[in-house]
Amino acid sequence: GAALIVLNSRDFKTILHAIPSLFGWFEDPRPRLASRLKLMLATHRRHGRLRLQDHLKEIKDPVLKTAITQFVDGTGIDIILQVLETEKDRVRRRGEVTSVFFENLGGFAPTFGIVGTVISLVSVLSHLDEPTLLAQGVAEAFIATFYGVLFANLVFLPLSMRNSNLTQYNVETIDMLAVGLKALSKEEHPLLLSERLGVFLVGGQKS
Repeated sequence: GAALIVLNSRDFKTILHAIPSLFGWFEDPRPRLASRLKLMLATHRRHGRLRLQDHLKEIKDPVLKTAITQFVDGTGIDIILQVLETEKDRVRRRGEVTSVFFENLGGFAPTFGIVGTVISLVSVLSHLDEPTLLAQGVAEAFIATFYGVLFANLVFLPLSMRNSNLTQYNVETIDMLAVGLKALSKEEHPLLLSERLGVFLVGGQKS
């Protein structure tokens, strides 16, 4: 409740949309995107821009599909890059909302755990004349703090960090797409594109 009270309806929907990806298996999309961009560049150099339409039916990513469609339709590269910058800002903002939410949960959980412990201890103090109940009550009181710290460090904060990493992957994917579109517009050699895209891949490996 404390974490939700600061959210508006749009942010709440953003968080609900992001939660499934935080618990599922993540496959880095960048190597596959690098291969796709290199293949499209080779097609463009050999057969022209219109033949890139053959790749559209195989593209599932909506951002990539929209950008390539615009490129095939003759939209200027500067306009397409502006659209990608806008998309990148949107991805960053949505990622920040989700990460901050789980970070707040990680901060609130131990605090409310301590509150629960204090309330329990107040109740325990009414049984000072009963040593058996006193010992049991003190042990039960600290369970609230235990769960607060446990959920904060085992669930909420790791989810916040995972979401930040996923957001960074998505931002870099859009950056890769921008590099690929620039290469398409200039009809660069695929090997040169491979060198540039390698910066985004693990260990700087070539695509």
